[in-house]
Amino acid sequence: MSATIYKDANFGGARKTLIAGFYSGDRDLEACQFMSNSCEPITRLINSIVIDANTIVVIYGSHGKTASSGARVLIGPQSISSLDAIGMGNKIASVWVFPYKAYESTFPTDRHVLVSMLPNLDGRRVELMRGDYTSTRFNNEFNLRMNNIQSIKVDDGTIIIMYNGSNFENSMDSIALVGPAYIGDLEAVGMRDKINAIRVLYNQVPVQLPPVTILPPPPENEDLREVSMITEKREPRVIVIPEYHNKTPQIEKFKEEKVTTASNEIYFYLFFILVVIIAVIVSSLSKLSGIIDQFNKITKINL
Repeated sequence: MSATIYKDANFGGARKTLIAGFYSGDRDLEACQFMSNSCEPITRLINSIVIDANTIVVIYGSHGKTASSGARVLIGPQSISSLDAIGMGNKIASVWVFPYKAYESTFPTDRHVLVSMLPNLDGRRVELMRGDYTSTRFNNEFNLRMNNIQSIKVDDGTIIIMYNGSNFENSMDSIALVGPAYIGDLEAVGMRDKINAIRVLYNQVPVQLPPVTILPPPPENEDLREVSMITEKREPRVIVIPEYHNKTPQIEKFKEEKVTTASNEIYFYLFFILVVIIAVIVSSLSKLSGIIDQFNKITKINL
C-alpha cells in the first residue's frame, strides 16, 4: 500500500516511495537516485508515478488538500509514465496516500454521503450510497443539478471522489474525501460548481485521520444568512475536532505543574536550611552567654 514518485518521465531519475500519509513541500518530497545517496527535492518536478494495489493517491498542485491549483485522484494499481498525460507534469506540490480495499458483502451497507445545494447542509439533503453517479443519473434520481452541490458530509468508512470531468476522467480536476468528514462550503477544497461526476466507495481498511470539518465563516448579519452564504465568496474557517489537537496544551500544563513543584521543593529546602542556621546561631549565642557569665563570676572572686 504505497506509491513511488519519479522526477523523470518513464520512471527515471530520483525517486521516493511514499507510504500512507500526506506529503507536502521540499522536505517531504526529497527523492534519491537509485542505489545512491544523492538526493534532491522534487517538488513540482515529478513526472511519473507507480501506485500499488489497494492504494489511492491524490496529487495536488498546491500545498493543501484543494483542487484550486489542480488535483487528481488515482486508484491503484496503475502506472503513469508521463504525468503530462493527465496535466500534472512538473506541477505536484503535495501527495496524499491512503489505503483502500473495496467493499465486500459481509460489511454493513448503512454508510452514505449527504450532499446539499446550500452551504452547511442547509435545505434539501440528498443521500448517496456506494456507486458511480453521473450528472444524468443524479438529475434523474434527485431532480437536481450535480454541479450545484455546495456542502457535503461523509460517513466513517466511506470515500467520495468528486470529478470535474463528466466521465470520471483524470485529465480534469478531481478530489477525494475520506470519512468522517464535513465540508460546509466546497469552495474550501476548490470544487464548488465544478462537480460533474461522483464516485462513492466503501473502504474496508481504516484510514487513521482526524475528522475533517470545514465551515464557512459566520455571516455578519444573521438576517441575511442564506443570501450571504450563497453570494459572497469567503475564506473558509477550519474547525478541528478538539480531541486530536489537545495534546500540546496538556503537555505544556504538565510542564508548568512540574516546574511549579520543583520550585516549591527548592523553597522548602532553603527555608529548612535557614531554620537550621538560625538554630545554630541561637545555640552558639546561648553557650557564649554562659561562658561570659562564668568569666564574670571568676573575675569577681579574684577581686
